Amino acid sequence: MSLDCLTPIRSRLKTSSRADTTKCFVNDLNRDLKIYVSEAKKLRKESPSDFHVWRLIRDFPTWYRSLHPAASPISERTPWITYGAIRFLAGYLKSNMRAYEYGTGGSTIFFAGRCREVFSCEHDPDWAEKVREALAASTASNAHIEVREPVLDAKSLSKDPSDPDAYVSHSPSHRGFDFRWYVESIDQFPDEHFDVVLIDGRARPSCAKHAIPKVAKGGRIILDNAERGAYLRVYDTKDAFDNRREINLSA
Repeated sequence: MSLDCLTPIRSRLKTSSRADTTKCFVNDLNRDLKIYVSEAKKLRKESPSDFHVWRLIRDFPTWYRSLHPAASPISERTPWITYGAIRFLAGYLKSNMRAYEYGTGGSTIFFAGRCREVFSCEHDPDWAEKVREALAASTASNAHIEVREPVLDAKSLSKDPSDPDAYVSHSPSHRGFDFRWYVESIDQFPDEHFDVVLIDGRARPSCAKHAIPKVAKGGRIILDNAERGAYLRVYDTKDAFDNRREINLSA
């Protein structure tokens, strides 16, 4: 969702009165505030333990700024995940840690500024190039992006995206593609090599299966949109591994 009126307002400033501009801004603010409140009500109904009024008030300005047409994860240099998860990572990460992520973006720059190293696997070469350009502008030299595109495979059409052994995405635009090569990118590293793994890309149940043994003792896995029904089988997958690691699968 974007704040449609912000750019038009700026383009009309020379011809519109101050009153008209203010009215447009107030109308858009009211519209977006109603959306925010509606989503907050859903949160209170679906997950009461996660509903905190003051946190929602605190996060509104950041959420509102994110609606600007020019806003993006890259320009904001932050992961495209919940604000609570961002705050957790900001407090958890240390300069001696290694991070891995499925899906590059603003999170890559975020990790690069806080960790010893960040390794990212991306399926879209054009998007990866944009992130590389942003990294170069930030002077970060500890981020490594590997592009692994999915392979067209007719057999993938009949596979269940919630199955960690399927290596397919639930995204309609990626039906018929096999993501095994993409998912297995983390396998090139030793077990317990990473302190945190962010899964915010494709074929997430499969990514989680391969990521779990690569997380160090006491490490974290951040699974974006973990509440989705298609990802629930990930919680069964983790039981196949030993209990020596503290694994958090967080929305």
